[in-house]
Amino acid sequence: MSLNHTKMIATLGLACSAALVLSVAPLQARLTHTAGSGAASSTLSQCKIVVAGAHWSIRAAGGNLAGNKYTIAARNMSCASAQPWVTRFTHQRDTGRIKGPAGFTCRSFSTATSGDKLLYSGACMRPPRNLPFFEWGPKMPRA
Repeated sequence: MSLNHTKMIATLGLACSAALVLSVAPLQARLTHTAGSGAASSTLSQCKIVVAGAHWSIRAAGGNLAGNKYTIAARNMSCASAQPWVTRFTHQRDTGRIKGPAGFTCRSFSTATSGDKLLYSGACMRPPRNLPFFEWGPKMPRA
């Protein structure tokens, strides 16, 4: 397996988890809005930025993928308000428990098989409608 093929597989996993979160949140907001609740907005804000964090290294066939850049995506909140949390998370060991902002539930998408023990990927969302939310993952180096 080539390094480019491994990059594509790693990126696909992160993209699938991001797509799931990004697709569920607007649907839940529309359902709530349709039900007549004033709590949901029909126009949801979103952002995406790249920030520096802890160095990450993921095992791949033909070598390791590594870097210190992370992509943050957020919905119904600013990326700037998520950035300090992401920076903090990327320096923590993945113990299976993430203490995030008050009222948010956070989950790690990091895997032990990658070889990296830090929280290099995850998402935080506010129940019950999972809005607002933010997610982060390693920014893959270009081939």
